[in-house]
Amino acid sequence: GRSGLDDCRQTENPKEWAVQSAEVLSYDRFCMYTCKPVLGNRIEPSVNCERLSPEEIQLSAQSPSFNGKEIVYQAHPMASVGPISRLVAMPEASMIGVAAA
Repeated sequence: GRSGLDDCRQTENPKEWAVQSAEVLSYDRFCMYTCKPVLGNRIEPSVNCERLSPEEIQLSAQSPSFNGKEIVYQAHPMASVGPISRLVAMPEASMIGVAAA
């Protein structure tokens, strides 16, 4: 179904469109195929979006069918956590049967 929002007209060179089969796209389809979320280090209820670069469109969003393909973005707040050793003291390791130097 449609989102009920206005349509978007792609204005660049058609070779730079994510969806190369149509000049005019529904707003929601335009956003899903040609934009990406600006993800931070925290989970937020809403995020801003920015346009994909021409390189991102060519390498990730264009499809052989010219209908484009969605890119799935995911953010995980634990992704920026450093090594566990910063949080928990690691036990000393020793090898059985090897003399200490």
